This record gives sequence, structure tokens and C-alpha cells, in this order.
Amino acid sequence: MNRDEIKQYLPHREPMLLVDEMTLDENHVAHSRYHVTGEEFFLKGHFPGEPVVPGVILCEIMAQSCALLMKDDLIGKLTFYTGIDKVRFKNSVKPGDRRGGSHVDLSSRQHLHLLRRAQRWWQDVRQGRTLFRLAPRHKE
Repeated sequence: MNRDEIKQYLPHREPMLLVDEMTLDENHVAHSRYHVTGEEFFLKGHFPGEPVVPGVILCEIMAQSCALLMKDDLIGKLTFYTGIDKVRFKNSVKPGDRRGGSHVDLSSRQHLHLLRRAQRWWQDVRQGRTLFRLAPRHKE
């Protein structure tokens, strides 16, 4: 999926749409990419002269990519983080980086969804767990 196709499922829009492309393979593993251009709002003050993508933004990129694992359930819904656990950062992500990640192991219970493993995200997040819930969109 390209950005326009992703917008059919995710409610995010610029400047908070943080997935450029995504594929889902035959093993139901999501592979996604985002290109850090250097013009993103979150780089303006983090850090002047040596911009680095904040860890919280990396978590948001991971969440948006993970949500696409259940893309058909997202139509007409909003996704909200309810928890992040055991996320570790190894390297900095800087302007010009175009890396991606793979996301697996999604389990669901009612409106709560747990992604138990996110491996090879960029080259800095090795794994982590995210918990999010779906809520109805009140305005389209």
C-alpha cells in the first residue's frame, strides 16, 4: 500500500501520518517504511544542528504500522494507545534515513489489541509491546 491507500484505513493525516508504504506478506507479517526527510515538525527543535527523531515518534510510527495489521477493522474507527512496554532504542534515526520494520504477533480481545513483538523496526527498536484500543469515529 502507498500513502493514499494507507489513508483509507488510518485516520491520521499530515503531518502525523508516519507510514509511507506497507505490505502484508503471506505469513501476516506487516512490513512498513517511512522516509525521514528532515522537514518534519518534530525535528525542528530536537536537536537544532543535530536532528534526531524522538523516541515517542518512533513509537507512533510503530503503532501506525502495527494498526495496519488489522486494517479491515480500522474503517470508521480511531486507534488509541493504552500501553507501551519493553520498547528499547539502540540507534538514532536521523534525516535521510529510510528504514522500515516488521510487525508480528497481534492478539485481540474485544476492543483491545496487543502487538507482542515488533522486530527489526528501523535499526533501533528491536522489540516491544504495544497495547491499543479501537473507538468509533464520531465525525468523518
